Amino acid sequence: MAKATKSNICRPYLEKKRYESMPTMTLARLIYKENVESFRNIENVRDILRYLRGAKGDRERKSASSNNDVKKYSKKSPKKLNPFPALPVAKKFFENWGHFPVDAKKMLCLYDVHIPFHDKTALEIALKHGEKEKVDCILLAGDALDFYSVSFHEKNPKMRDFQAEVEAGRQFLEHLRGRFPKARIIYKWGNHEVRLARYFAVKAPELLGVDCFQFSHMFNLDKLKIELIDDMRLIQFQDYVLCHGHEFFGGGGGAYPAKSYFMKAKTSIISGHLHRSSFYSEQDLFGDVKRSYSSGCLCSKNQDYAQINFWNHGFVMMYKGKKGRAKVDNIVIEDGQIV
Repeated sequence: MAKATKSNICRPYLEKKRYESMPTMTLARLIYKENVESFRNIENVRDILRYLRGAKGDRERKSASSNNDVKKYSKKSPKKLNPFPALPVAKKFFENWGHFPVDAKKMLCLYDVHIPFHDKTALEIALKHGEKEKVDCILLAGDALDFYSVSFHEKNPKMRDFQAEVEAGRQFLEHLRGRFPKARIIYKWGNHEVRLARYFAVKAPELLGVDCFQFSHMFNLDKLKIELIDDMRLIQFQDYVLCHGHEFFGGGGGAYPAKSYFMKAKTSIISGHLHRSSFYSEQDLFGDVKRSYSSGCLCSKNQDYAQINFWNHGFVMMYKGKKGRAKVDNIVIEDGQIV
């Protein structure tokens, strides 16, 4: 069959929109399959297509141009054809992952209060110390509320009273604002606040997004002017990163929480979560020192999920320092007093 006749067979395919950007070899296979009697083989079809698309060099291209084939078909054939589909759209669990910056002169950090299972004496000591220091910022650094009733763990049915827990949480936050009327108060979620979010997501997804069941609404945070960090974001205070402790995969752990968290963060960090006060530091070859602290808790040390433990009561004070380096007091409470 003459080349011109074979070209006439191929041209209708090139004019169809669904074929105009198809790779030459792929289209050649299709044409050959549907017109097997007209071509010697697939390579014969491919040769004709390359001629029509002007892909056989300048000499052939000029010849094809006389019939306007290259002008007509080459524009519809991209120079670089990608046989692979585009990458899928990426999703993110946490859209705003950057550190939450805090600027304060004196900041009182309260870890693991676990209302209503708090230790009233230890909590009062921490609040009095904040008043004495005239702090201008208070950080509730995770697990301020316990949410025992909505935990997925095995629970004592006599202790389940979600309404009472919510009321105790509101009372605590109102008390805190009353004692520190001018201080900036920041509420960061810990793993126990996540209990509430997980409960709604699993047990009552219909309530997600309903205003009255939003954390801020339930605990009057807007009215009390308490800022909420309700995700996994970390806090930045000068050269320190502050976390609750559950943010890191695998958490902390071991007998030395401060070192465990430092090995994960590789920077100066303050954490809670494990209810034990500890300190660790490292110095690099240039003499730059990085420090890590873990805070004690302010909850009762008599919890049903850890009846035997090695916790201690405590809290953290942070002071704005010179040259961007904060000063830290990791305060321990024993026998109802600061030691």
